[in-house]
Amino acid sequence: MSAIRSHFGSSAARAGPPHGAYWRAPGAPARTPMAAVSGGELLLPKVRHDDRAPGSPLTQDIARHKCSAGEMPFYSAVFNLTNTIIGTGTLTMPFIFAQVGWLAGNVISVVVMLFTLFSAYLLVVASDNVGGDGARSFESLGYLCCGALGSVYAECTFIFGGLGTCTGYMIFIGQLIAQVTGLGVGQAYIPIMLAMLFIVVPLAWPRNIHALRYTSVLAIVAILYVVVMYAYLWATIGRYNYPSHRDVYKEPHEITVSLLSVNSLNLLIGAYCVQNTCLPIYGELRCRSPKRMIGATACAMLVSFAVYEVIGLSGYFLFGGGVPSNSLLSLDEDFVIAHPWTKWARGVAKVLMSCSIALSVPLAIWPCRSAICSVIMRARVGCLGPALGSELASDGLFHGVTLVFLAIVTLLALLIPDVTIPLGLVNSLAGGSMIFVMPGLFYLGSLEKHRRFSWSSFHAFAMIAAGLAVCVLGFGLQLKSILHQFGTDGAGTNAS
Repeated sequence: MSAIRSHFGSSAARAGPPHGAYWRAPGAPARTPMAAVSGGELLLPKVRHDDRAPGSPLTQDIARHKCSAGEMPFYSAVFNLTNTIIGTGTLTMPFIFAQVGWLAGNVISVVVMLFTLFSAYLLVVASDNVGGDGARSFESLGYLCCGALGSVYAECTFIFGGLGTCTGYMIFIGQLIAQVTGLGVGQAYIPIMLAMLFIVVPLAWPRNIHALRYTSVLAIVAILYVVVMYAYLWATIGRYNYPSHRDVYKEPHEITVSLLSVNSLNLLIGAYCVQNTCLPIYGELRCRSPKRMIGATACAMLVSFAVYEVIGLSGYFLFGGGVPSNSLLSLDEDFVIAHPWTKWARGVAKVLMSCSIALSVPLAIWPCRSAICSVIMRARVGCLGPALGSELASDGLFHGVTLVFLAIVTLLALLIPDVTIPLGLVNSLAGGSMIFVMPGLFYLGSLEKHRRFSWSSFHAFAMIAAGLAVCVLGFGLQLKSILHQFGTDGAGTNAS
């Protein structure tokens, strides 16, 4: 029983192995009875649909095993999911409301939340369907449900998503620090290079992620500070009267439609994306079940919605329809001249957010780097077998991928003029894949063949179709918006 205790904890050992459990042990046959070996990995049998009858021995044993295996309480799951959702996208909420209107922005947010909740449900159900302890990542779930192509699809999605997200982070840093220190728009490359060389690279170099465990706390503190500051500025100032040499205040509207509105849809898809941590958290959740996981996800989304609502409405009504994509840039020198008492508050907000973002980049590249290492290692053997994490890569491969990836991110951050470009493109493709396509595809792959094309699986096909539409239309309209905004008339949304 010591092997069980070391893998699942003492509570699991006392509960005993689930009915029908078997071992995967080094050198043992594929399905070795528990009594035959003394070491290895405990696996649960794949549960057939007709074995899930209430009160059956198999159902009771698997439920007991799930309660004993997980250690994460419900409130901790809510906190971790909330931390996953809320990020630098908070700063874009006033811009999102300005592009679609405050009422339309709320309606779209609710729709995205509902789709995201259903997407999380499909993922955790698919994880349960594959048997054992389920899958702890997109790559492993993709392999278990769809083979090597499923894991490669997930890896490519993470690579593209990580590249765009990290690029957006560095653009945020360059804009904010350049404004605080009085640098010109053309000198934003200085803080980008300094932050990359002295913060990001040293923190991304070690192979142990444990040292980054406190960065999420700083991120939450920074975001809450900015949210409270925006609410206070709106309550105190009301509306910001721009100086005569700037654009006039644009009145807020309930609904606004323009070519730039597609930016808001793509940004909102990414703002509520929780799929990248959904499976790991579900695997650690105490007494896990799809219903319990969806409850935690719903609570996290409601908290995030409240935060987005406060900063989105206050920023939109404070700065009007001309608020930039990085709303903190509206707190420029002209704003300080008009309201001198805000100088230190806005400086602290920008420095806090810049430090938080810089510390978040090493965390953001971790799944992307792991996917790159896995693709390279599997390419050597013909892209066969399950995903291989970065922990299996050599030091040379690990550090080489780190340097090349960060160099590409730096180059893109220096060349791209606005944060909505990488975030919008990434959210349309990677977000559409993670929220719509992959959950539906993996759910179908987890079912027995005769159930995949029945009417009971229609919702999974609908999610895949919706995801393809989001990817194609979202990416195409995003490109058209970028060309219109930066190519045709040369006007950008960067604010000095």
